[in-house]
Amino acid sequence: MNTNANGTQLRDFVAAKFGQAEGYLCVWVKRGNTTEAFPVNRLEDVTGFIERASKKDDVYIAIGTQVEPPTRRRRGSADTVSSLTGLFEDIDLADAKGAQSGYPKNEDEALEILSSFPVRPTSIVHTGNGVHAHFDFDKPWLLRTPADRAAAADLSAGFQRVFLAHFRAHGCKIDSVGDIVRNFRPPGTLNHKSEPPKTVRLIEFDPTRRHSIEAIRKLVGTRTTRRKGDRRPAAPSADHAKIVEGCAWYRTVVVEGAPTCPEPDWFAGASIAAMCKGGEDAFLEYSGKHPEFKEREARDKFRRAVKSNAPRTCASIADDLGHRDTCEACPHWGQITSPIQLGHSACDPRARGPLPLGDTAEDGFALLDSASSEFLVTERGLFYQKVKASRSSRCLSAARLRSWVWVATTRARAGRGICGGKTPMAASTNISPPTRCF
Repeated sequence: MNTNANGTQLRDFVAAKFGQAEGYLCVWVKRGNTTEAFPVNRLEDVTGFIERASKKDDVYIAIGTQVEPPTRRRRGSADTVSSLTGLFEDIDLADAKGAQSGYPKNEDEALEILSSFPVRPTSIVHTGNGVHAHFDFDKPWLLRTPADRAAAADLSAGFQRVFLAHFRAHGCKIDSVGDIVRNFRPPGTLNHKSEPPKTVRLIEFDPTRRHSIEAIRKLVGTRTTRRKGDRRPAAPSADHAKIVEGCAWYRTVVVEGAPTCPEPDWFAGASIAAMCKGGEDAFLEYSGKHPEFKEREARDKFRRAVKSNAPRTCASIADDLGHRDTCEACPHWGQITSPIQLGHSACDPRARGPLPLGDTAEDGFALLDSASSEFLVTERGLFYQKVKASRSSRCLSAARLRSWVWVATTRARAGRGICGGKTPMAASTNISPPTRCF
């Protein structure tokens, strides 16, 4: 296929991806924050609208179609997805994000890591600042019931975990996009985040390369019931008031802006509130100010956020939700990875940041707070990818940390420190035992 013909790219891509889907295809226009919904039997209208809108604005398509067209200020809900035609992954590039550490350095490195993933993408799209990899199903997954949608959400989240682990094994991180209503940039459009705008283009496209849902299930090992030994989500522990105070996006868009808050920001806000003490009450209180508020819908949304246990990252808020200007003006930008960290007293986002030490025996990660000389332990992995990439030879290896820290045979609880036990230190150190956790 000639990947230089932008109009052809868009039409061929949309037809291959949604030609057999059901429901309404939702197109989101960023600057106007509006959604246009089209029946899937009107794909020519879809591509015509995208071609016109993309000349002046950033345009996205939702991965899942909707049973009914959502209102123009909403993108649709995971509870009303009609069909899912595949999965996709978003790979940011360090050279396009101001040399932020941890991401693949450039397109070449991203494609090299992607080439060794066990499932080959149907299409690979260069978005201007990153790469989208689409893994299309051999036929659309028609979601008729809540159980169908829950199974699709589980599969998508599981595939995301496998994909993140693959990049992490190569020393790189990527952001989570594992929900079934996520938006993506279609090829043949323009990315207006830079001046002049960058072309969103196909790198690779083979519409015959498709994957059965069963094959994806085997790769992921998806399950809907908890098995013995699985780790339970940590109890909500963040201070909601501190996040409201410290995060301008959460305060102005989600909480104070609740009466007009767009659905994607509302759901992202739920992922933050779900990790907070008293988070459900706070979520329902500010959500109730929206004119279309329905308590049952809000409680369902909150429960899904609790189950996913994945607070929205700063990068996703800036790029996926379109708040980069607000985020870059934040004094914590580049020092934390998610607003949820502002709600923990153990997080002191200074310029130096915490010193990475190594893995704990309980699947966490140990850090030394450079400001207080106390040990910290991440329980949700919010720091994990960041510090893993920056670990230096001066830091203790995981094996050395285990042999040095967990020599105690007494399992007396010391707060909720590393491994939950006493932590005798070498005589040469003046660092206190671990007393705080994230």
